[in-house]
Amino acid sequence: MSRVKHGTSSSPSSVGSRWRRLATTSFKDLGLIVIAFLFSIVGTVAVGTSVTDFVEMVIYKVHHLRDGEQPDCANPGWFNAVPRENIDASATRTYTGEGELQHVATRTLDNDTATAWAGRAVAHSGEQLEVSISWTFTGVVGDIKLLCIKNGHVGNGDTYARNHRIKQAEIGGCTEDVGTINLKDFPVPREGEFQPEFRKFQTVRLSCDAESVVTLRITATFPAADDSHQVAISEVRFFSGT
Repeated sequence: MSRVKHGTSSSPSSVGSRWRRLATTSFKDLGLIVIAFLFSIVGTVAVGTSVTDFVEMVIYKVHHLRDGEQPDCANPGWFNAVPRENIDASATRTYTGEGELQHVATRTLDNDTATAWAGRAVAHSGEQLEVSISWTFTGVVGDIKLLCIKNGHVGNGDTYARNHRIKQAEIGGCTEDVGTINLKDFPVPREGEFQPEFRKFQTVRLSCDAESVVTLRITATFPAADDSHQVAISEVRFFSGT
């Protein structure tokens, strides 16, 4: 399998943004952070969480969890994006396309919505076929906590409509069984519509060992507008943390 070489780990700008967020936190919330820090520093050191990650976690919890919110793909909180160079991908079925166009599994990691992984998910009879895609991790700190997925081929309205999208799937390979997940489907956008809803990441919460393989086994799909039998995923991102 080819390894995609994109992305880096946390940058100085991301660390700086965390401290800027700390600077804009109210004195009341800073007091809560200091108290939480004093009571948790021993445990923090024990699990290997950095001070900046810990501060980010407490700030997020102070501001959000009091309202019942959890980290997601729009606001991952203190979780860190897993660099693409630490992820590999494979699939049980791959649509080769025409000419040199290859819809291989690593297309989900190339940060390009004009490409996608695609694999046959439906037989000519209409029967759902077994198809799965897997991601393997190396050198990741913490557990895999979030899977962010752009469901379908989201390059444009035409590619979105002409390929199946995941309706239901089973996740395997995690230390804690996630079980069955359900993803959303969206109407095909009107011509000229900017950043349509279907291009946004959908959030799947995980608890997977950093050295594990996360497998998405597709069990049901939203149908394509024509006679296409391929299901597609444009992009995925993973976030890790404690």
